[in-house]
Amino acid sequence: HVDRLAQDGNPKAISLPRGMNTTKHFDFSFSGLKTAGINYIREHGGALEGQELNDFCASLQEAIADILTKKAVAAAKRCGVEGIVVAGGVAANSRVRALLEERCHNNKMWAFLPPRVLCTDNAAMIAAAGWTRLQNGETTPWSTEVRSRWPLGDLEVPSHD
Repeated sequence: HVDRLAQDGNPKAISLPRGMNTTKHFDFSFSGLKTAGINYIREHGGALEGQELNDFCASLQEAIADILTKKAVAAAKRCGVEGIVVAGGVAANSRVRALLEERCHNNKMWAFLPPRVLCTDNAAMIAAAGWTRLQNGETTPWSTEVRSRWPLGDLEVPSHD
């Protein structure tokens, strides 16, 4: 929805912060951007509509695309790789795609972006994997611990006796 609304907005309409410290780390933190966004919405009555909503989406999309693509290119250069592959839901965003291709080209790198139809969100992939396991009779007890960052080496692989 943001990408669609941003098409009719001005990406320079609203000044939003960018956590761009690429010299020390390549983490992607959007906490300052999220705070600035919610504060902007609150300051403008809590609900944006029409051109104001389009401008907000365009400005938000530009800030995110700027952060992601600058840091991705900087990380690739530091690691000495020749190109960048982007996948998942973010790879469907038109501005991320265009800016990454531009920045890779300017840095003599290649960018691989799969067709948008193949750029699905991880949640959809997780749901599909869960559905497949359920169809195969596999279940997980409700008492199982849930962690947002579970090391893959700690996961139990179900046996198929």
